[in-house]
Amino acid sequence: MNLRQLLTTPITFGRGAFRWREPFLFRARLQGDVWLRLGLMFAAWAGVAGVLMVVFSFNPTPDITPPLWIAILVGFWPAGMYLVFGRAVASGDIGLDDHEIRRRRHEAGFPRGWIERVWWPYTVIRRIRIVPARAVGKSFAVLVLEMGGRQEIIGVPGYVDLNALGQFLASRGVEVVADDWVPTPFTRGIQITTAAAVAAVAGLCLVVGLGVFGARSGGLARLGAAVPHSAGPRRPAELPPVDVGPSEPRHGAPNERAGGPGQPGGRSPQRAQNPEGGPPVTQPPAAGPRGAGSSAPLPGYPAEPPPGASAAPGGPPPGFSPPKGFSPPPVPRRPAGGPPSAGPQPGDTALVGGSGGFPFRAVGPNDQAVVGMWYRIGSWAGQQAIADLQPVWSRTQAPGGDTVLAKAGYAVGGLEVQAGEFVTAVRVVFLGQKADGKLDKAKTYRSDWIGTPGKQSAKTVGVTGAKVLGVCGRHAAVIDAVGLVMGIDSASPG
Repeated sequence: MNLRQLLTTPITFGRGAFRWREPFLFRARLQGDVWLRLGLMFAAWAGVAGVLMVVFSFNPTPDITPPLWIAILVGFWPAGMYLVFGRAVASGDIGLDDHEIRRRRHEAGFPRGWIERVWWPYTVIRRIRIVPARAVGKSFAVLVLEMGGRQEIIGVPGYVDLNALGQFLASRGVEVVADDWVPTPFTRGIQITTAAAVAAVAGLCLVVGLGVFGARSGGLARLGAAVPHSAGPRRPAELPPVDVGPSEPRHGAPNERAGGPGQPGGRSPQRAQNPEGGPPVTQPPAAGPRGAGSSAPLPGYPAEPPPGASAAPGGPPPGFSPPKGFSPPPVPRRPAGGPPSAGPQPGDTALVGGSGGFPFRAVGPNDQAVVGMWYRIGSWAGQQAIADLQPVWSRTQAPGGDTVLAKAGYAVGGLEVQAGEFVTAVRVVFLGQKADGKLDKAKTYRSDWIGTPGKQSAKTVGVTGAKVLGVCGRHAAVIDAVGLVMGIDSASPG
């Protein structure tokens, strides 16, 4: 499957009558600023590269290659993730069933991304306006969802039948109208003046970086010095010959010179007579006072270090002796572990479970209280686990399948979770719901276990009397950790 097929082929997304993937970058294409976004990505690269050139120019041997590559990683790539896959422009997977419209999309963030899941029940949608592709002037159509005082848009690829889609929405009690324009907030892109200002700052950083780098590295001709012109090994530079002159006389050899055997002034091996009458036996020359062979030291260099001198390079100067009780200071060490991870959002409880998977967070519109849970059982590494756990906000429009709903007058108040590396069992705790929507901890009951409970003790999430608004956690093939999104300042004093 090539990239075009990956971005345009519809995928399976839950259960429903219509499923599709929103066109890639359709929000940026509506705003008409795709090329501006690409230019801002290169501007981020240029600005970071200029700053890094100034930093790297202080190296003893400046090289321009590392700043250019590092600028791609810390400038171009993060800017591209934000401008192409950020919350304002990210595309997602859309599903329509008998009760609601669902969207799931990946949003880029720092230091990690998020998976957004949104549900729009038909009961909260006042009107849906369908803007066809010919009116938009693009290859895709747009659905404009009007919900109270806010609006949301959904991209519809060309292969979706708009007539059938409109009839399906109308059959669910939603007012559907055809229109020929998209609201201004969704077509207003990045201002040219803003992009020009960013490009000017980035260009100034690049020019300053090149100037400083060129001045400190001996001219711009050095920019290509890091690339060798031949594949052969580098030969060390040859040193000019040094005339060492006559050596100082040593004990036992007053007339020797500093040459080697066979050289002018050198010391030749001594030949001793063989006592058995054979050829002379060659003996090595006697060692000098240091026992280091027969070669004399160079002029000006003593045969042995003077008393009190350090023989190690970089050691203390001659005559240095540390004071009594002196010990070198300890070398500071970098603390173990990486940077702290981003904390939970306001209202999120602590997660129960393992540390794997990707974060998710599902919250309903208008701070609706959760009245049930839809779940799916799966397995990982041969062990049964909870594969999916989604909140339900309406008893009358609850999805089919495996669903646990609160009795009349009750709502979800918390969870009891059994988890290790991932979540294996969950039990829903229901609390009584007062007329003002607050929960009463004096009235409670529990559902049956979802999944396979083990012998380990369960941990309680929520059950504080605060209203439960959604579910959060981490998941991949199964749910690794789960928590709840609680309403802030909604707890009942009782």
